[in-house]
Amino acid sequence: MLLLVLPLRDLRIFGARRDVTGSLRDALRWDATSDVIRNLVRRGADVNVKADDCAYPTPLLLAVGKWGALELTRMLLTYGANPNVSGAYDADTTPLQAAASYGNEHLVNLLLTHGADPNREGESNICGTALREAVESANLKIVQLLLDHGANPNIQGGAHNTVMQAASERGHAEIVELLQEHGANL
Repeated sequence: MLLLVLPLRDLRIFGARRDVTGSLRDALRWDATSDVIRNLVRRGADVNVKADDCAYPTPLLLAVGKWGALELTRMLLTYGANPNVSGAYDADTTPLQAAASYGNEHLVNLLLTHGADPNREGESNICGTALREAVESANLKIVQLLLDHGANPNIQGGAHNTVMQAASERGHAEIVELLQEHGANL
C-alpha cells in the first residue's frame, strides 16, 4: 500500500495531520489496513488519543464502532488501547457497548478478554451498559457472554431503568429467563 512507503511527513497529502497520532486517527477514519496502523503505532502514535469533536473520538472506538474491525481492534488492544474509554460528542459509548449494540460477538469477546468492564457506562449514562445494548438488540449469545464475564443484571441506567425492564417490554422471553437465572430483580 502506498502509505507504507511514504515517510510520515508526506502523509499530509492524504489530508492527515503531520503528527503520527493524528495520522493514526485519520488513517482509521479511512479504514486503513493493519499494516498502516502498525507502522504508525511503531513510530509513536498514541493508541489512546482522544478527540473532542467527533462521534468516535479514539482509535479503538473507530475500529469497533465505525468499522467493526476485529483484527484492527486486536492490534490496538495489543498496543495498549484502553478498552474502557468512553466517547464524547454524540456517541457517549464504550467500545464494548458499541460491539454489543452491533451484535458482534467476536469483538465483545475480544474486548472482555482484554479487560473491558461489562458494567462500564458512558460518561453521561445515556446508553446504559453493554448488557443493556445486547438486550435491546435481542442478542442472546452476547447477553450470555456478558453475564458470564460479570455483567450486573441489576444496574440501573439508560432508557429503561433496568435490563430486565427492557427485555420484558420488548417481549424477549429467553433473555428474561437468562437474566433471572443470573439474579436479575423483577
